[in-house]
Amino acid sequence: MTPIDSFEDLHEFRSSKNNIHSISIEFQNKTGADTRVDEQGQIVEDLYLVIDNLNIDGHDLMPKISRISHYQTDQGIRTGTHNWMAFAGLLRIKLHRNLLYTLWMSSTV
Repeated sequence: MTPIDSFEDLHEFRSSKNNIHSISIEFQNKTGADTRVDEQGQIVEDLYLVIDNLNIDGHDLMPKISRISHYQTDQGIRTGTHNWMAFAGLLRIKLHRNLLYTLWMSSTV
């Protein structure tokens, strides 16, 4: 994964804080022992979390997860995600109270 400096800018909603709700997923206790590398330094086995489904009120949000979420590792690196977490850290998914507004905003970027 490559850190993205302006990642947070892609997910900013222009709305009062009372209208924004979030879902947080924290990946904890991953250590170096959870990642195996070969002699060339390539990862051959790793521990990671996969999000298979994000569906709210019949709306599939998986295609939009990279636009409505913010993933920050425990080392403070902000990085993008599509549907998996490979570093210990926090994934926060931001949703507007009006879910259709969230879907519209995530389609305009």
